Amino acid sequence: MTRKLFLLFGLAVLGLAVTPQVRAQSAVNDKESARVFVQKFYDWYTATSIARNPARKDQPSPEATVMKQQKKYFDTRLGKALSRYYNTPSKDDDIGLDFDPFLNAQDDGPSYRACNVSQKGDIFKVELRDIKKRQSEKTFSKADLLLIVELKKTNSQWVFTNFIYPFKEGDMNLLTLLKNQKKVS
Repeated sequence: MTRKLFLLFGLAVLGLAVTPQVRAQSAVNDKESARVFVQKFYDWYTATSIARNPARKDQPSPEATVMKQQKKYFDTRLGKALSRYYNTPSKDDDIGLDFDPFLNAQDDGPSYRACNVSQKGDIFKVELRDIKKRQSEKTFSKADLLLIVELKKTNSQWVFTNFIYPFKEGDMNLLTLLKNQKKVS
């Protein structure tokens, strides 16, 4: 009896000692997993943008292609806002978003790197940086910050929740911009 009690007590202590390490390892794995997910999305998105022929007017924009092919990677709120925006005709005097909301740019560049992941609760933020040709990996975190991708895990799948645009005057985000757009209903 004493031996069983001692064994159970030992297992309980071992479990308590291992649990914080497992949680810490899980947080590290989640951060890396978030960064990899964002990087793979931008690798795909860049290839899609480059493959697009601007001379073909019937070809959808890269942003519209995202909404058609990758909608599952957006949480409900952001997905609905983007769908509403891209599926609603513009007024003649409304230019809408005058930049690519997934790049915070008007033109796509040569290479983007997901780096510097932070976490607050279940929300992860991954910096997207503009990497120049032949730039060393050590300098990625000093490259131009294009935007911060906000995401979370839902049902074991990463989903984008927002895109944050850093400006000297203060940050702006895609959900707020979409909410403020003047579109015909």
